[in-house]
Amino acid sequence: MRVKGDPRYRSGYSIALWTIERDGSIRKDNGRQVSMEIVSPIMVYDMTELWRDAVKSMYRKAAASMSICWNMKDLRALSKAIVYFEPCLQNLLPSHRAQRNSHCKQNYTENPYLSSEDIGRCFEIINNMSGIADLKSVMNCDRTGGHTRYYAWNFTNLSWNVQKQEVDGTVEYRNPPYANNADTCLAWMELALTFVSAARKAAAHGTKIRQRFSRDLPGLREFLDYGAVQWTHSPK
Repeated sequence: MRVKGDPRYRSGYSIALWTIERDGSIRKDNGRQVSMEIVSPIMVYDMTELWRDAVKSMYRKAAASMSICWNMKDLRALSKAIVYFEPCLQNLLPSHRAQRNSHCKQNYTENPYLSSEDIGRCFEIINNMSGIADLKSVMNCDRTGGHTRYYAWNFTNLSWNVQKQEVDGTVEYRNPPYANNADTCLAWMELALTFVSAARKAAAHGTKIRQRFSRDLPGLREFLDYGAVQWTHSPK
């Protein structure tokens, strides 16, 4: 499936691909909806009814890709990994980005809630977080007692969905430097995704991060290997 306007598809429509595009004629019931049309490829209407299978498959894939959510167990594990490996992640940054930045503070050493505590006590505080409000107050604390998005890892976009009884929203990794090419951008994206994957895997398996991984660059590498996904694409 492709999105209309994607520069990879400047040649126009393809009769062989599903395409996503905006449609102003579709009215929205609330502000969180998007007026969007999914245009199908040309299908053959015959006795095989394969076109039905194609439509069902598209909806299954769309539903699967939009059902990802967070839970507090995962978010606690991610928070502990962030605090534990913070100096290691900082060492990966170019010097201009690793310097103190009031708009991208470190979640541990520049956090008034945690900076005076040792790692063990930080883990206790994180383990005691009972919900999203606690998470924001601890990991994205500001000096007024509220929270702010200006941290390397920003949790303020998360919210509790009462109807679904799950956590909606995204965790933003704001630490990387600017990327002026696709390879650099992808490298930082894969670092963040693999780091989060490792934290979620640790939560699912009950892995103790402090016991399993050393707090240095070799330990970070082992942690990333632990969470790495075996991608199916071939390197170019």
